[in-house]
Amino acid sequence: MSSYGEDIIRETFEKLGDAIGVQMQMQMPDALIANLGAVLQAQIDLLAELQSAGRLIPDGGMALTAEEVEDVEALVATANPYSAPADRLRALFPAAEHAEEPREIGWFRTMTPEFATKHFGFPGVMIGSKGFWTHTASDGGKWAWDGDDWELREYPPAPAEPAKEETKAERCWAVSPTGCRCTRRVGHKGYHANRIGGILSACWPASSPVVPAPTETGPWQRIEDVPESVYLIKDCEGDKWRRDRKSWEVYSERGFRWHPGFPDRFAPFVAAEEG
Repeated sequence: MSSYGEDIIRETFEKLGDAIGVQMQMQMPDALIANLGAVLQAQIDLLAELQSAGRLIPDGGMALTAEEVEDVEALVATANPYSAPADRLRALFPAAEHAEEPREIGWFRTMTPEFATKHFGFPGVMIGSKGFWTHTASDGGKWAWDGDDWELREYPPAPAEPAKEETKAERCWAVSPTGCRCTRRVGHKGYHANRIGGILSACWPASSPVVPAPTETGPWQRIEDVPESVYLIKDCEGDKWRRDRKSWEVYSERGFRWHPGFPDRFAPFVAAEEG
């Protein structure tokens, strides 16, 4: 009994002979037909075995080694689950879907149109449409449609922190002769002072705008007016200044060291004692 492979060989020669008008089967030795049939039958058996094991490669596919399969599985595990490439790869390795509630929209950077519409109320778009669509999500994030998926283009704004309220009663707000307001706490002692960004911009007496006549102990409105016999003075903030040859250096209890110069904004100055 001839094999299925031999039958195919004989049928092929018959069709070829009919096409060219020659009795091919009569001219082909039985031994040749048997050998060709055996080779063909072996291939048929191999294909049948691969098909039964689900190992046939579809059209356009390619064989993967065990290492390449691991690489693909790792990519699927780490890729964004809503990107088109990951969807195509996941289809090669189907797995049971977990019925979980979707995360908040802030977790996502890309979303399929069906998912975005179903869970977050995004507008329905025509699949495959190359038109440019934009949408502002409920959290304020800006999304854009690229023809395949929704992509996050602009992060939502950070939640505004409530500003620390400061009542007028907490500040002195006394006004200097030049129009500056005192920013020290209400009920403070000593001189009024105006600070902007932590930097002293003005200082004036708290009791009276009248400047007393200078004496050997002050007050002096200019540091140049301090007598040469006085080597240690205090400014309106209470910081001490020490004469160093032709300049002055200040040592603040708050840890700041001011550059030597002529900072009249710290006036008035008075003589200070050591210690």
